[in-house]
Parts: sequence; structure tokens; C-alpha cells
Amino acid sequence: MERLSDEQFHSALGAIDARALASEGIDRFCSTSDWTLPAHEALMPPRELVVARDHDRYFVGAARTLDDGMRLWEPLEASWALASPFLGLSEPKHAVAVVDWLAGQSGWDVLIASGLLQGSWLLQQVGSQLAARFSLRIADMTPRYVVDLGPGVEAFLARRSRNFRRSLTKARARCLREGVSFESAHARSGPEGLEVFERLLAVERKSWKSREGAGIDQGRMGEFYRAMSERLGAAGRHRCWFARHGDDDIGYVLGAVRGECYRGLQFSYDDEHARLSLGNVMQLEQMHHLFAEGVTHYDLGSEAHYKQRWADRIEASPVLLAFRS
Repeated sequence: MERLSDEQFHSALGAIDARALASEGIDRFCSTSDWTLPAHEALMPPRELVVARDHDRYFVGAARTLDDGMRLWEPLEASWALASPFLGLSEPKHAVAVVDWLAGQSGWDVLIASGLLQGSWLLQQVGSQLAARFSLRIADMTPRYVVDLGPGVEAFLARRSRNFRRSLTKARARCLREGVSFESAHARSGPEGLEVFERLLAVERKSWKSREGAGIDQGRMGEFYRAMSERLGAAGRHRCWFARHGDDDIGYVLGAVRGECYRGLQFSYDDEHARLSLGNVMQLEQMHHLFAEGVTHYDLGSEAHYKQRWADRIEASPVLLAFRS
């Protein structure tokens, strides 16, 4: 494998993302630069890029040294452990080649590998190759919740409980009765992505998330979503809907489309309108739009209690730690 310079890496981003999207057995969206670069720049401590290429196969990671001197190589995004550093591997021999290359690199003591789906051939092959050369441990398991939209929204609702459907129908009727409308605000450029982000922040600041210090209107998390909104807008993959009451925005839902998959990113609403169950109503509203657009899978993201009622299945990926002997 050939180590790439930072300049070569950025020049090859289109090809790298294409390989991520074509890869089986990984979290595709969260292994593309739409997710990994904003995370690398906004959420992670200062690190050195570690990117290597073998034809159209890649290892994409970053290096840092802990206070105790231990040297880590990890995925670009290691906050949620969703990104895979292994991209474009399609045969067992590819796993052999990349782990051979890693074994020959002297710059790390611990390798962190995430984003490899449980039950996939890729996890089995990469895991077995790492275990043959290093001391391998499983540190954690990261679940993602996924909705199957292929058969349509009505089919989705038919798979939910009667109480869920009744509650959602009542909430939607209440919103319509009180004059709530829904507006799409999909950015089609980087500047538009930033404009929409500023608009949704006005809603975020009125939410319980902001009040409890968990909102995206502050700190590094705000920088992460701001940068991602700009990138998604520039690429035409940005999706955002607002719930409105009169002339006011009272809720939003933000996400991204990659092919036939939609990745939910954030949603929030003005606390003054909490009784309207806007979170649930906005979820359903966007699902109608997504199905019309041809989206077949809605990735709700990492674990949260409410997602259990919406998801059709869970896709989990372990976090692997490989230690040099």
C-alpha cells in the first residue's frame, strides 16, 4: 500500500467516498467525508492523517499520542465509533493485504477499528487477520437504528403498534388543526447550507436540548454540524424541513441523502409547542417526502430510546482494539 500525503488525500476524496459507498459490511454514510472530515476537524483532538491506498482500496485513519505515550491509530471519526477505516475491500485477500501493511507500520501501539457491521464477511476477515497478528479485544458495540422505507410509509405504519399509529394520527391532526405547516429548506450550495443552519439554530436555542447544554447551538458539536451542513449543501445532499406556526419556525429536522439512504442528523422543536408532539409528526412528514424521492432506507443513527419504536432493525458494529504484543 502507498501512504498518501494530506494533499493527495484531499485530492482523492471523491474516489475514496465512492469506495466507501460501494463497500459492503460498513456504515457507508458515516465512512464518507461528509461525516468523517467535520468530525476530524471539530470533535477530535489534533491528529496526523494516516491514509494509504492500494489500487482502489483504502485505509483512512488518524494518529495521535496519549499523555502516557501510547500511540493510537484510529478512524477519522472516533466519537460515536461509526466510521470504518477500511474502504473498498471486496475480497478476503484485500483484508490480508491491508493488515499486512498495518503490521509493517511502526508508528502505532494500539489500532482502533470501528464501523464494521456485525455478521459481515468484512468484520470476520479483518477481525481474523488482526487476531492472527496482534492481541485483539472488543471494546464496545455501537448500534444504529434503521427504518425500511422501500415498501412505503403506509407499510411502515402497518408494522407499528396500534397505539403508536393512533398517537401519531392524533398528533398530526392536532398540528393541522392548530395551523402548523411544513416547509422544505434543502440547501443547494455551501452558503445555503450555512444559512439554513443559522435558521435552525434559532429553533434549537428554544429547545430543551439547548437549555440542558446538549444542543447543537454550542461548542464543538455546533462546529461539527455547521461544517457538515456546509459540505452537504455544496454537494446537494442536504435535507432539512421546518415546522412553522404562522410566521415562526417552531421545529426542524436535518439529514442527508446518499443514494437510496437517508441519514437523520438532528431534530428539535420550540419547547413552547411541546404538547404538539412535533418530533413524531416531523419524522412522519419527512418520511413521506423521502419515499417520494426514492429513499429506501432511513438510518436513524445511534442509540436513543425513542428510536426503538420507529426502527425496523438494528445494525450493530463492534469497536475492535488491536494491541501490538
